[in-house]
Amino acid sequence: MTDEKSRDGTQVQVAKIGVIGVVIGAILTAFLTPLANSYFNKPSPPVESKVLAIEQISQEVFSFTDADNQNGIAELRVLYTLAKPPAYTLVYDLPTDRFGAVGIAFKFDQGVNVFDYKSMHFTIQFEQANQSIDLYLADIANSKASTRIVSTGTVAMNVSFPLNNFTSINLNALKEINFYTQTDANIGHHKIIIQNIRFVK
Repeated sequence: MTDEKSRDGTQVQVAKIGVIGVVIGAILTAFLTPLANSYFNKPSPPVESKVLAIEQISQEVFSFTDADNQNGIAELRVLYTLAKPPAYTLVYDLPTDRFGAVGIAFKFDQGVNVFDYKSMHFTIQFEQANQSIDLYLADIANSKASTRIVSTGTVAMNVSFPLNNFTSINLNALKEINFYTQTDANIGHHKIIIQNIRFVK
């Protein structure tokens, strides 16, 4: 009789332990499965882009002439195609008998931080050899730095400039990019095409 009670008692205890194990297992499964799924199925972190195209920046784009004397005519044309970045064409006339200046400006009202980028790249196409235009960069304090681009012919040129060459401006707050020319470099009617302006890390 004692042995039977003992066996019955053991069976009851084993049954209780079995039920508790099933319940704990179900709780752990319900809790751990979502965690495991979220860990193994979580999306990869986005890859940081090493290129900042000028079209990714909020801006105003316009042509301009000599502000004091209005000596010169400038017209901006923008061509959008599906396969290529926009092409910015500056068509201009500069007088032969007096000073004049024209250009195209990309203006960032809030300023843009390009400090972490190593260089500025773009494609430029002139109508003839030995034609030139100056590239100006200006920051929000209106400090400026420039370099001259001289054409070698009529074929589009891929141009790049290290940004550390522009030491006089604050690259944390770039306000404007200008392509500028005046009568000491060019006179008469000309056209230049600028495309694929970008900053590269």
